[in-house]
Amino acid sequence: MNRRGNVALVLAGACACPVAGGQLVLLGKPLGGVLGVPGAVVGYLALAALLTGCVTGVFARRGLSPRVAGGCAVVVGAGFAVAGLVTVPWLFTAAVLLAGAAAGPLVVAARAAGLAVTGARGAGREFGPLTPWHGAAAAGVAGAAGLAALGEQRPGMGLTVAGAVLVVLGIVARSANCAAEKQDSPLQLPRRRLLGYAAIGLAVGGTVLPALHLLLFRWNTLDADRAGLLLLAALPALLVLAFPAPHESAVTPLLILAAGGPVLVATAPGPITLAVGIAVTSTASARAARGLDQVLVDDRGALPAAPDSPRSAPSAGAIRPGPTAVANADGPAATEDRPLANDNGPLVASAGERSVVAAGSPGPGEGSSAGGHSAATAGSSGPVVWASDGGQSDPLVDARLTSAVNAGASSVGALSVLLVVAAGLAGLGLVTVLGELFGTGTALTLLALPVLIAAFVYGRGVRAQSAVLQGGLS
Repeated sequence: MNRRGNVALVLAGACACPVAGGQLVLLGKPLGGVLGVPGAVVGYLALAALLTGCVTGVFARRGLSPRVAGGCAVVVGAGFAVAGLVTVPWLFTAAVLLAGAAAGPLVVAARAAGLAVTGARGAGREFGPLTPWHGAAAAGVAGAAGLAALGEQRPGMGLTVAGAVLVVLGIVARSANCAAEKQDSPLQLPRRRLLGYAAIGLAVGGTVLPALHLLLFRWNTLDADRAGLLLLAALPALLVLAFPAPHESAVTPLLILAAGGPVLVATAPGPITLAVGIAVTSTASARAARGLDQVLVDDRGALPAAPDSPRSAPSAGAIRPGPTAVANADGPAATEDRPLANDNGPLVASAGERSVVAAGSPGPGEGSSAGGHSAATAGSSGPVVWASDGGQSDPLVDARLTSAVNAGASSVGALSVLLVVAAGLAGLGLVTVLGELFGTGTALTLLALPVLIAAFVYGRGVRAQSAVLQGGLS
């Protein structure tokens, strides 16, 4: 796994969506003036490109080869670079839609590459508080705002610069083994985490763009000033990523805090207060996403570890909190391609010879093969670590287990990022429709309700799991 290539993909994903896509949103009117079309047309074109990217991203959810992922970055860069240089509407439209179509698979590959970079450094909170994907995405939002503020007089410059950078990053990624190969995924997301990701997308998507709309039509804040306020609002989200990931139980209050952002935006008496509302939503959402992604970082970062590694599990027969699964390298499960279960059951003990403790186990007595050996399973939460009482490492089993978790992290990461984007579009659509009926301020206030409901349901699921685990250990 080439670290340089993975870093290139992460940067390319951030450069494609927040940076280049942000130019279309923040500089819609200046770009429309260059093209001779209304600024709203550029906004609708950006929305169409985003929808196209969501559709193409679904087909890349199992992972991409390094050459394909890098090629997508090159196509995205070329499309945005051309869009920044031309003044013909149909050519601009074609270039933006082509870039949007290639951006979907690129972002999915960048998300998986971000997990790979984190896994190379170590698992989760102990080895690195700032995940590359979160840092690049937050910095991309701030960079988009800064670039738009600088390029208001030459609106195509930001697209051209972002496109050129994307082409370079794509070439670097193509030359390295940096993306997960296409394969089936044994990992799944529990329903409550799906709800958490959806709530984050709903809050951010329904708050940021309507807030920019209010800045323009309520206080006549023009493009450069809007970009400056967005830059200030995005900086706290970048800074909080330097802290260790929050515990899963902290996601609920973070979602509640994110729901307060649109209310602040709706009731803001001025542009600065409105920017504070954007900052509240973006910062709380960034922290919540960091907590939800912690399981993916743990799964990706804990494999492979030798039996005598410091990351090894306790001795055989020990019980640790959290959903786990048990696999024995000496049994048929080590060489058979069995379905992999995930029902987030309670902890089971690891015993016998060399075993693997992974996430999402069936209950005791389930998933066993003949001869008393345990079937290899993997799930969606908790680290995957070795537990050994002196058995020897089996390279074949090591490779298969590592491949399974890598594939799972890639697929689950793709699902989560697509879910956040889709929920963001739903939030934007909800506020737009309600805004036509009741006004944008009322629509933003109503947006807080589904986010609060999602936070309540998520917190209830976390408390239920904690009760099950405490009951199993008592």
